[in-house]
Amino acid sequence: MTLPSLPPEANPGAAPNDKTAGNARGPVRVALFAPTTDHLGGSDRDLITLANALGPAELRLDWIGIRGTEFVRELLDPQVCHRVFDLPLPPFTYPVFQHASVPRSRWLWSKILLDYALRSAPALWRVLRELRGEPLDVVVSSTAVTLIGALFAAARRLPHVWIVKECLDPTLPATRSFARWIERLSSRVVVPSRAVAKPFSSRVLVLPDGNVEAAVSAIIKSAKTGKIGDGKIFVSPIDQAIRIRTEEKGDAAV
Repeated sequence: MTLPSLPPEANPGAAPNDKTAGNARGPVRVALFAPTTDHLGGSDRDLITLANALGPAELRLDWIGIRGTEFVRELLDPQVCHRVFDLPLPPFTYPVFQHASVPRSRWLWSKILLDYALRSAPALWRVLRELRGEPLDVVVSSTAVTLIGALFAAARRLPHVWIVKECLDPTLPATRSFARWIERLSSRVVVPSRAVAKPFSSRVLVLPDGNVEAAVSAIIKSAKTGKIGDGKIFVSPIDQAIRIRTEEKGDAAV
């Protein structure tokens, strides 16, 4: 399993000395910005499994969470995990989930954005200081509500991959605008289904869930020790998924 390489044109402003993710001379060096708190979420678990499956020959990882992130170090291959630290900046949830449907004037949006920018400045300064001089190939944001990764990538002039798992309602102007900004601040936007891709342009990369063989292979590779207690994997079919509000079915409901 290998990480997909980013074409040079994906980040035309990259500094000449910056390596790209396609460099075959060593592992890809990733700064991952995740909404990690003091418990293991499903998204964190998926990323840990993937990182351990890739291994130190493919990946070198800095994990930046929100609060209580240090436990991640115990779950990652120590040769993969380089640094783990917290960046206590609240998630930007205004344009997602139920918050997106709250009516807000342009004046209120201006106040929200100014407030978040002021709170982001110290966090951005800290992460720039923490990772100063550290060679990195790519920055990854693992959720739509973490904006600091995009700002860090822009400051370091590095490619930025934004993994968006939240459904942004394409009928709302605020979420459509947010989706446009996500694309502008990213070299590549990755989503898990066509439903999540709706507010984005055709440039978005859809990587649907459901590749059972690849998932099982990754889990076995990262968890197998050959000793009793490694655990078991149960693969269960899900016949159908239905979004109650719209009655959408299948991938569209995810």
